[in-house]
Amino acid sequence: MAATKTQLTGGAFQDGLGNVLANGYLKMKLSQDASVSGVGNICSGLEITINLDVNGNAVASPAQSVWANTGGVLAPINTFYKVTGYTAAGQRAWGPNNQQVAAGATF
Repeated sequence: MAATKTQLTGGAFQDGLGNVLANGYLKMKLSQDASVSGVGNICSGLEITINLDVNGNAVASPAQSVWANTGGVLAPINTFYKVTGYTAAGQRAWGPNNQQVAAGATF
């Protein structure tokens, strides 16, 4: 079975004061270069932007997906994403935090 990306859903991201990151975004950066069997190398030097909706959840349409760190999708197995949340105005409001994305259709 070919490796597939995991769609990001939900989140309800907020800043430290409990304000929803309405129409904000997340920046995700892989901790190190990795590879996906049958696909190729995934470079850690590029940040992925995940847009948030008015409720601070990952926008569902179009789907926003990343390679999972668990379930043998990425090698080496100890990778993670450094995730930082931003307001709609581009101000850092959350993180950075380390996060592993579980393998599956959604996370």
